Amino acid sequence: MLIRMNTSLIIFDFDGVIVDSFQSALEVVREHQPNLVIHEDEYRECFEGNVYEAAEEKKFCFVFSGFFDQYLPKILQRDPVEGISEVIRHLAESHSLSLISSTDSRVLREWLEKSRLLEYFKDILGADVSKSKVEKFEMLFQKYGVEAKDCVFVTDTLGDLREAKKVGVRSIAVTYGFHSEETLRKGEFAALVHHASDIVKAVEVALK
Repeated sequence: MLIRMNTSLIIFDFDGVIVDSFQSALEVVREHQPNLVIHEDEYRECFEGNVYEAAEEKKFCFVFSGFFDQYLPKILQRDPVEGISEVIRHLAESHSLSLISSTDSRVLREWLEKSRLLEYFKDILGADVSKSKVEKFEMLFQKYGVEAKDCVFVTDTLGDLREAKKVGVRSIAVTYGFHSEETLRKGEFAALVHHASDIVKAVEVALK
């Protein structure tokens, strides 16, 4: 069913953008494979492309059965990134918000509900919906009858920037998440921000 929108669609990534979850995810992977030495830089490299495609090449990515069951209690202990709750509430006043993530939708919903942010998102598209963010962007285009130019994606990884580019969606890259500014600059973005509080202004600039 096509749902018409009169506002722009702002799409958020979850891990690294809304919650600082890198260490929580890495802890689960290390606990699952205690005999394998997993360096942080190696793990970050998984997110330079589609993480599930990277998992086919690396033995320590989060594709093993039960990952999200172990991840959920860890992530529920994490608070939102400083300033991001205010950003989400502000943007929801004049835009439609959706969330696209490589994390399972159940985890996303439980964390957002606990953090009192669930009501601001019209869509929650996790890994259980599709492991391809390209496909999830296209699902939103079809659902709302929007084009890439009507959307802005907020993310923290090079892999996401690359997937957004494939469908022509402009991205805002945040440097406080999984990837450093140096890594993010290997991709394309409309704006680069260092603090969550700067996202609102960056979104408005990107939509002009």
